[in-house]
Amino acid sequence: MLKSLSIKARLLLIVISSIVIVSAVMLAQSVISLQETSATVIEKFKQNAYATKEEELKNYVSLVMKTVESYYARTAPEKIKVEVQARLKEQTEFMLSIMQGEYDKYNGKVPEDELRNIIKTSVQKARYGSTGYFWINDLDAKIIMHPIKPALDGKDMSEYRDKGGKRIFYEFAQVAKKSGSGFVDYVWPKPGFEKPQEKVSFVKLFEPFGWVIGTGEYVDNVTDKLKKEALNAISQMKYGKAGYYWINDSNHVVVMHAMKPSLVGKDMSDLQDPKGKYIYREIVKTANEKEEGGLVKYMWPKPGKKLDQPKFSYVQRFAPWDWIIGTGAYVDDIEDKILQMHDETEAQIEAVIIRNCVIIFVIMVILAIVMGMLSNRSIFVPLNKFQDGLLGFFRYLNKEQPDVDNLDDSANDEIGAMAKIINQNLGKTKSLIKQDDELIQDVTRVVGEIEKGYLFNRVEKRTENESLQKLQNKLNEMLDNLETNIGKDTNVILDCLSKYGKLDFRDNIQNAQGKVEVAINELSDIINNMLKENKQNGLTLDASSDILLKNVDTLNKNSTSTAASLEETAAALEEITSAIVSNTNNISTMAIYSDELVDSINLGKTLAESTVVAMDEINSQTEAIADAIVLIDQIAFQTNILSLNAAVEAATAGEAGKGFAVVAQEVRNLASRSADAAKEIKALVENATQKTNAGKEGTDKMIKGYETLHLNIKKTTETIQSIAESSKEQRAGIEQINDAVNRLDQQTQENVSISNTTHAIAVETDELAKLIVTVTNEKEFRGKNDLKAKISNYETPKVTIPAKKVEVKKTEVKKVEKPSDTKKEVKREDSSKIESKPKVEIIKSQSSSDDEWESF
Repeated sequence: MLKSLSIKARLLLIVISSIVIVSAVMLAQSVISLQETSATVIEKFKQNAYATKEEELKNYVSLVMKTVESYYARTAPEKIKVEVQARLKEQTEFMLSIMQGEYDKYNGKVPEDELRNIIKTSVQKARYGSTGYFWINDLDAKIIMHPIKPALDGKDMSEYRDKGGKRIFYEFAQVAKKSGSGFVDYVWPKPGFEKPQEKVSFVKLFEPFGWVIGTGEYVDNVTDKLKKEALNAISQMKYGKAGYYWINDSNHVVVMHAMKPSLVGKDMSDLQDPKGKYIYREIVKTANEKEEGGLVKYMWPKPGKKLDQPKFSYVQRFAPWDWIIGTGAYVDDIEDKILQMHDETEAQIEAVIIRNCVIIFVIMVILAIVMGMLSNRSIFVPLNKFQDGLLGFFRYLNKEQPDVDNLDDSANDEIGAMAKIINQNLGKTKSLIKQDDELIQDVTRVVGEIEKGYLFNRVEKRTENESLQKLQNKLNEMLDNLETNIGKDTNVILDCLSKYGKLDFRDNIQNAQGKVEVAINELSDIINNMLKENKQNGLTLDASSDILLKNVDTLNKNSTSTAASLEETAAALEEITSAIVSNTNNISTMAIYSDELVDSINLGKTLAESTVVAMDEINSQTEAIADAIVLIDQIAFQTNILSLNAAVEAATAGEAGKGFAVVAQEVRNLASRSADAAKEIKALVENATQKTNAGKEGTDKMIKGYETLHLNIKKTTETIQSIAESSKEQRAGIEQINDAVNRLDQQTQENVSISNTTHAIAVETDELAKLIVTVTNEKEFRGKNDLKAKISNYETPKVTIPAKKVEVKKTEVKKVEKPSDTKKEVKREDSSKIESKPKVEIIKSQSSSDDEWESF
């Protein structure tokens, strides 16, 4: 673009460009100053706004920290011990009130052994909280009943010691003897802890039987309770319209989240914001770096906004419980204010740019006019004259004119100096052009002789032009080398090369002397040997590829067949696994029903025993009623005798005794009716007594039947549990076989894929071998028709896979249908979709002596 402009235009362009550049620099400087000032103001506003937001969030977190510290203060050992003791005492007193009520209710009404069983059963079934229970021992530290370890019932535990050497059951008995009730402290192993943990038990004496009733609790359980209370209190704390808190630990696991309780217990270490920042990793890092906590910045979706918005969260760690407490707030309102300030600044800068551009344009137009007038008078007129003289010189050089005049060199400026230099070299140029023309004519003569095949001619003319003189020397040296290397008879070489060009490599040059002739003969031998080797290799490769293609086809078919068989085997094993899982579930359900039936039998037995007691009481009452009826019958008999005597006396009295006779008659009638009623009641009472005795005998038989049924159900339950264990082992075995078959199926699928790939490679190899042979046959060389393929005898070895016998233990299990039986269908999937299942390892836990008493 610039090369097509005149010097005048270029000069004007340079001047105008300089003005524009200077103006642009000044404008850019003013714009940069405005931007820096605006950026400083905006940054200061941003820092103040963010600092205010951080301080606000810090205050909110500080409020929660104080709440947690108040709960933590309650976890001091002395305070925890007081809370544990109060709870244990309250629960034990309540249990003693129930036992005393049962004792008062049945004392004297049932045998003492039966009364002991009733009270012991009520204590055995009593529970409080999630793990609270009661045990009973006597004053000699002998276990009467332990609900968690029934195997200890009846054992003497007076010498049993905790990990600190304290005889705990001896202490229980001694406290009950001396004080009637009290607390016993000791240490005991607890699951999940390496060292024994502190534990407290409260015991109290049940005087009627001399029993020591006790219960205990780990001291740190209260700490867990206080933690739960603290978490619940924090989850209810809110601020503003939507402010809430969350808590996680240093392992990135959420402990509490007020808005999303479903996150509790989840590892959030891989949670990222839209820009790839690991949020919870940054939270843990910030909270652990400073004791007073810190601010975490990230991007997060905000309801009502399409794009992710910036959010600040302030986090602080409560070290004793490893809680990282945090709360957050969106700062998009601050970002919106900053964006508004940016827009206002850009508008001001745009106005400044437009105003300055108008001023620069006016100045540029004025300067362009002035510079154009001055440069035309002092520069461009002399340049035009110099241009005309220079063009005439170039026309002479280009043979467009026979001669050239000297340039005007009268001026003392740069143009005059250039004209003087050109005039000085003009004479030299004319002489040099003449020498060059003579040399070029001589070169043309020599080249013409070379075209005719003569290599003995040489260039004789010389010149002062260094380049042309080098050309003359190099051309003569080239002719000397050609005559030495090629030789004088070039037609023989051309004929031989012509045959090579037609792919006939059988002939060579006889009596070769020149280097080219010798090289052509050597090239002929190399090409013939190479073509012979290529054709023999092609024939060998063609024969081998046919054998390879045949074997790969066989391998492909066998692999496909094996994959299909393994796929069917995997599907069948999955159906067997599903059936065993269903049987195992049914057996477990039978065990549950059996346990429920045992409970029902125990309840029925208890009710039957209560019925026997009630019938004994009814029998006693009916006997008392019968005695009363006999008394009434005797009174009626005596009344009847008295009424007869009164009637006799009234008859003796005559007319005066008639009224008394009437009264006596009525008394006799009443006595007769009383006697009749007494007989009827007596008959009814005797009948009721007979039926009560019959019911009692039936109830006694029912109790014996319950005992027999309980024994049979217990044996059945043991059998079901044994079958369940066997089914679990069968299930584990089948699952392992299933996993092995699935892995074998996957490997077979990979073999099929590899076989298909190998088949494709074999096909391409066969085509390439045939192509090599075809291309080689198109050429003529010595020994072409005598070549044969190098063939080796390939035999496919037969591989015999020894069959491995698998013994399967069969267990007969009766199918138990649940109340609502759900049938599962096992669908066969395509072999390409079957994934290898991970191997399931069954680890049997071993009981340890240290765990025998960890329930205390």
